[in-house]
Amino acid sequence: MELKVAQVGYQGTVLPVIASSFVLAIIEKTCRKFVPAILDMIITPLISVLFTALITFVVIGPIMRFVGDSLTGLVLWLFYDLGAIGGAIYGVLYPLLVITGMHHSLVTAEMQILSNIETLGGSPTFAVVSASNVAQGAAALAIFFLMKNDLKLKSIAPAAGTSALLGITEPALFGINLKLRYPFIAALAGSAVGSGYATMMKVLSVSQGPAGIPGVIVMRPQSMGQFLVAIAIAFAVSFAMTFILHKLFTKKEAM
Repeated sequence: MELKVAQVGYQGTVLPVIASSFVLAIIEKTCRKFVPAILDMIITPLISVLFTALITFVVIGPIMRFVGDSLTGLVLWLFYDLGAIGGAIYGVLYPLLVITGMHHSLVTAEMQILSNIETLGGSPTFAVVSASNVAQGAAALAIFFLMKNDLKLKSIAPAAGTSALLGITEPALFGINLKLRYPFIAALAGSAVGSGYATMMKVLSVSQGPAGIPGVIVMRPQSMGQFLVAIAIAFAVSFAMTFILHKLFTKKEAM
């Protein structure tokens, strides 16, 4: 019986690492139940690493490589086949993935795209992620002006909004936008418009970086101006929509 191991590279991928780490933890915990304490420091690490390595190269690696390639193919289809519409869809889906933490899986797609930078010219996803983050920040900052009587939200909004503009959206997303709902909806609208524009103008990044306004430093020189325009659009639409939806939600609650 011959055991065949696929000769593929895993550079630029993260899913195999995540899956193999999970398997390693399970094997190590299982070993500790049976290995005597006096031999634990020697036998447990040896068995854990050996079995994990075997499972990784034979099972986990090929499966996770396929999943990563499929995810990358889906992202490329959105951007290169659907164009601005695909970028807008990605911009709407991204914050929804952030809520569940699944946005980390998209790093695989971006890394694989960047590994083919000579062919593709750069990654179209980073500008969309930046536009999405800026949109969340704009919605949170709008709440600072709208919530005159809610001192708690008014005090949180500036820091949370500024953090999102710089690439960290969780404070704005969970502390304000999802709590009030309509700022989140406004941010989705801003993200869609800004992301669609960035994709239409073929804004590409050459590496990973801070996914917000500072992200301009990782853009191709010819994309820097359009990147700033895209996030400005995302900010303006999200900010304005927050004011509009605030009036609509306030009237609805008053009825």
